Amino acid sequence: MTPLSYVAASLLALTLVAGSIPSVHSAPRWDQIVTTGQGYYYIDPASITKDGDRRTFDSALDYRHPQTSATGKTYQSVATQLQVNCRMKMARIVHMTYYSGSMLAGNVVERQGMLQEWMEVDASSPIHRLVRYAC
Repeated sequence: MTPLSYVAASLLALTLVAGSIPSVHSAPRWDQIVTTGQGYYYIDPASITKDGDRRTFDSALDYRHPQTSATGKTYQSVATQLQVNCRMKMARIVHMTYYSGSMLAGNVVERQGMLQEWMEVDASSPIHRLVRYAC
């Protein structure tokens, strides 16, 4: 085997090995978008996907104080996947996951699927700021 073909074979072997190693997904990078009396709203910019006028993205709400769900469970933060229509200025929640700790830490308290149909985004709401960022 010539030195050049040896290098090519080695590179091919390394490529095959590297391709078989599972990729490691990085943790979300949460950008704080707005602070309210209720808590801190964040968005993961890497999660924003585009489909025409629609955007889908992950957001987080880190409450200042523990909250109680309708089922009586205590939680401190919520991860939400939202879909928005930038042109129509409408949004809907795809799913939510409630966590016992701050910034989506601790145990999962509850999960909820599609919670609502498309709704107009109130210009004075924290969601409006998330939508502006995503669009």
